[in-house]
Amino acid sequence: TEQMCLAGGLDVRSWMEEGLVDYVVPLLYLDWTLDPDMPIDWLTQLGRENDVSVYGMLQPCDTDYDERRRFHTVEKSTPAQMRAAAANFFDRGADGVYAWYMPWPLGDAERRTLADLGGPDVLNEATKHYRLRRRDDRATELGYDAAIPLEIPMADPGRRYEVPFYIADDVEAAADRIRQVLLKINVSSLISADRLTVLLNGRSLAGETCLRSYGGVINPFYGQWLEFQLQDVRPVKGPNVLQISLDGRPEGLEGGVTVEDVEVIVEYGSYPSGLDRAIVS
Repeated sequence: TEQMCLAGGLDVRSWMEEGLVDYVVPLLYLDWTLDPDMPIDWLTQLGRENDVSVYGMLQPCDTDYDERRRFHTVEKSTPAQMRAAAANFFDRGADGVYAWYMPWPLGDAERRTLADLGGPDVLNEATKHYRLRRRDDRATELGYDAAIPLEIPMADPGRRYEVPFYIADDVEAAADRIRQVLLKINVSSLISADRLTVLLNGRSLAGETCLRSYGGVINPFYGQWLEFQLQDVRPVKGPNVLQISLDGRPEGLEGGVTVEDVEVIVEYGSYPSGLDRAIVS
């Protein structure tokens, strides 16, 4: 953010306005988590005004090491996750993307990733996996915060907690090309008898199919993954808001739950979806 730069003695705005730089790449070295929602809008606006290129940084990991998450393994970002972040950067005005620290020698996944980063047209109808960045305490101290993990301390049906996110896909316009849209939420300490309300952009997901699975493969009763197969309520191109409330818990069960992960997967198919375009007898 601009405030972080100024706190570190970096007057990036003046550099760009005075023509002292050709391009800028925003990043924070201590946080290697891929962030599809990196706050670069102030930079892309300055870039347009001053003819300076802005390149979105594609960090190499899907999540960073976090001592609070037992048995969690840090993994490299997948091609679909890289595509999602790159698509967001282009949609928010970036001139290109910057990839670094891929495993060497490059394997199939890395070569596929690099081949997909040529520009918005290449990414347009490619399957994307938006995985929201988790908060890093060191980064937060410097002014780079995140919406998750989101702690819900107790059951309170009147209190809704928000998780904002951005997606570049125009799901409505490309509906006949999209195979499925999944919203995945990992909630620790959640049990099957808990009552939740989940809204996407103010619309309830109660009517959408929701599948559950273990919150972790090594510590399976850590929590639960909620996987919504979105048909009627889908994210929009640009800013979105997920709202969650913990409405009730079984009698005698105290405490709350924590939203650990939020992911959106937009999967495109090879053929138009549905039967309306097919010849059916």
